[in-house]
Amino acid sequence: MLEDSTFSDAAVAATSRRFHWVTVDRDSIPDVARYFNVSAWPSLIAIGDEREKVYRWSGYERPGPFLERLEEVRRRYDLYRQGEAWDVPDPRPDRIVDSGTIRTRPAPSEKVPSALVVLGPDLWVAQTGTLYRIDRESWAVRDSLDLAETVGTSSVRGLATDGRRLYAMQYGWTAGLPTFVIDPASGRVVREIVTEEMKVNRYYGAHAITWAGGLLWVLHSRKISAVDPVTGRIVRELEPEETGYGGLTFDGEYLVVAGREAIAWIDPDSGRIVRRIAANYPVRALTWHEGTYYLMEQPVFGYNTSHERIRVWPERTLIYLANLQ
Repeated sequence: MLEDSTFSDAAVAATSRRFHWVTVDRDSIPDVARYFNVSAWPSLIAIGDEREKVYRWSGYERPGPFLERLEEVRRRYDLYRQGEAWDVPDPRPDRIVDSGTIRTRPAPSEKVPSALVVLGPDLWVAQTGTLYRIDRESWAVRDSLDLAETVGTSSVRGLATDGRRLYAMQYGWTAGLPTFVIDPASGRVVREIVTEEMKVNRYYGAHAITWAGGLLWVLHSRKISAVDPVTGRIVRELEPEETGYGGLTFDGEYLVVAGREAIAWIDPDSGRIVRRIAANYPVRALTWHEGTYYLMEQPVFGYNTSHERIRVWPERTLIYLANLQ
């Protein structure tokens, strides 16, 4: 990664002059945004002679990463002009992580995963609006629940269990939305837990939940909050050294988080990261049970050369059973 300090204003200007810049106001010219299938702002799109996608990305960047993007545009445009393949995704590593032993099992659907947890003989998996119950021995789907009908929302981002009940946390927990307590036998919500302290927020950004030491631990923004499952009150908070993680579990000793680039083990007393391993695929959800980590990756989406939104990776949605000790 190039540091911002390595770029002078002259260098930035020199690189920028190699491009023809066109600014489009989506409110004034909505047809352009529709044609290029733009749903995030700002979006920058490099196009070819026939309006093909050469390269595109969304969001703000610091100067160093921004200029690296521009260099990638130049590389791909050179390939495009030479009539060579310019939009081929990078090859995928063979394994989700390089260490440990890995087994794979098919996910119950091809929907985007959000959470999973083991309760007794079953693995419960939440995937875009549906909660699946898998027999871990036969790997058969024993049951499925429509989350919109069960809890009134499809935005379940975390699952946890105390060994008896399931706890389903919403993405909007950070804005005071309740965590649902579900009876696994009937699939019905038996109670809701509301964290009153969060009601003053508007930000939606809770990513995962786990059970440890009689508390619910919620991963959100830059913190991990320990919540009393009876009152819903936040009783402790950790601020880990690193952020950007989207999965959370407890392995009997450490809180374990996973994200786009790594899996990390966090001391629940100090918040210090005691171990970290690289992840080859972005991990969306994970849980731990009796020495095995169950992992599901975040699908990678992009756009084809006609600007249609497509799923790039993975080709099949899998559940990875990993021994990472």
